[in-house]
Amino acid sequence: MVLVDYDDGKKILDKYRIQSVPSKYVQSADEAVAFSSSLKGKEMAMKVISKNPDALHKAKKGLVALNLKEKEDIVKAWKDLESKAKQFMPYKIQAQEMVRGIEIIIGGKIDPQFGKIVIIGLGGIYVEVLKDFQIGICPVEAKNADIMIGMLKSKQILLNSIKKETLVRLIMDVSRMMLENDISELDLNPMIIHDGKIDAVDIRIIK
Repeated sequence: MVLVDYDDGKKILDKYRIQSVPSKYVQSADEAVAFSSSLKGKEMAMKVISKNPDALHKAKKGLVALNLKEKEDIVKAWKDLESKAKQFMPYKIQAQEMVRGIEIIIGGKIDPQFGKIVIIGLGGIYVEVLKDFQIGICPVEAKNADIMIGMLKSKQILLNSIKKETLVRLIMDVSRMMLENDISELDLNPMIIHDGKIDAVDIRIIK
């Protein structure tokens, strides 16, 4: 099993019209500042990307810096991340536009009984505590995707912010991606609904 690099994963998502937030690997504090300038006043985040399993829970390990905008804050965050990341070598530092909105999770895996499946749910407490998610067996067609959304306890929260057709298309695109590629696990957690669209923030693909 191999963890796909973020940039390669993004190319796969692009092929299936699944959007992701602007991001770039940066090799210095100066590059991070330059990326921030390209966002035209929007805040950015930085995080450590490593294949070391101990680095997967970035927030708990202090491998994420949020709400960055001013140069001095970006430089300070870069130095802090670089220091903490040394125990997870090899690693990269990724700069990314910050977006705020409603978090959902969507992913896929290989079920021993049903084969490739797609999972969708509202993020945060709704998945972790309330277990509010739905599963579809690939290939997931429009009718099945519509039923999955309708069975979510949190469906109205989602539908107040995004058209159902957009969610249906997302589920179908993820289903196609699972079937047409050698993917054993897919985790887009979170994707964020904002300004009438959905963008992936974290992309985790295992082949």
